[in-house]
Amino acid sequence: MRTTLVLCLTLAAANAQTPAGKGARPAPAPPAYKVNPDRTVTFTLRAPEATAVSVSGDFTQTPLSMTKSADGVWMVTSAA
Repeated sequence: MRTTLVLCLTLAAANAQTPAGKGARPAPAPPAYKVNPDRTVTFTLRAPEATAVSVSGDFTQTPLSMTKSADGVWMVTSAA
């Protein structure tokens, strides 16, 4: 069976409104995901400047808030 995954991320960062040019930072890398043996999915995103990150899609009723590690990588694992 194939499952289609649609991933929507919401990023909130202090510099979200910085215009291109002087002082602008590059966009974060696209999110990565890994399907685990227990059929959960772990999402990761490197966004050290972000202040809040969540993942939403048809796999959850409410957005999943990601947790930021000391190196600026955000992570969350979906429910089974």
